[in-house]
Amino acid sequence: MDIAHPSAAAATVTVVIVGTDGSTANVATGSEDFEPGERGVTIGRRFVPWHRVDRFWWDLAPKAVAPEERAGPRVRVVIDDGSASGEELTVPTEMFEVGQGAVTVVLQTPMVDDPRRVAVRRLGIPWHRLREYERIPAGPEDLRIDR
Repeated sequence: MDIAHPSAAAATVTVVIVGTDGSTANVATGSEDFEPGERGVTIGRRFVPWHRVDRFWWDLAPKAVAPEERAGPRVRVVIDDGSASGEELTVPTEMFEVGQGAVTVVLQTPMVDDPRRVAVRRLGIPWHRLREYERIPAGPEDLRIDR
């Protein structure tokens, strides 16, 4: 295992938990001690109901990505972040998953030092934090074949 880029099995999951006073706290744990379920998340021996989970994520190893991997149908996700417009994310359809308690998106951000590689973060958004999502079909620009 590469120490700088641990595998998904050894990744650290960060869970943002909302306190009774509205404050938030980040709780980090190994992915082996994290389990999302129907009613909330289990962090080791601790259970936190969904209404107290703001979001959770784990960072995965960076990877190389070709421009054609970014084309095609997408999903636009709007997260309730307290603002009037919300936080908007757009991801390829295959990087969007609907679960019992949350939706999960995989974000790929181009790396500053090497734009051919992306940083990969898997983000979970509990249903109560999701304002809406919209499936966007592939447009003509996605079907273009460059030779």
